[in-house]
Amino acid sequence: MGWYDGLHVDSHSFRRMAAQFSAIQFPLFSKRLSLVAKEMDGLAYAEPDEDRIVVSQSLLNGTNKFFDGLSWDFRLELFDGIIIHEVGHFMYSPSDLKGFQIGTVFNSYIATIANMLEDLFI
Repeated sequence: MGWYDGLHVDSHSFRRMAAQFSAIQFPLFSKRLSLVAKEMDGLAYAEPDEDRIVVSQSLLNGTNKFFDGLSWDFRLELFDGIIIHEVGHFMYSPSDLKGFQIGTVFNSYIATIANMLEDLFI
């Protein structure tokens, strides 16, 4: 049971509903946010320079292995949570990760750790 009680969520309606629910929420945060889907390995990321949230095609379709074994209703709730998390990056993320620089070293490992800490904050 969720905020969408009464709606029928299945493999045929998931993509449309996920996109529509995102579109309903975006104006709460910004008038310019958009949702873009593309083939990629990850689930989703925020792209502040373009004012968009990018999600994998399989996430938007509800078929990503992340969802394996879950009901379509719960997949929609998780999708929504991922979108809200990514929108949080627009509100709370610094424009760069240089504040996490340790000494003279700033590499992909430091950037990954900084992003994980930031994700926990959001």
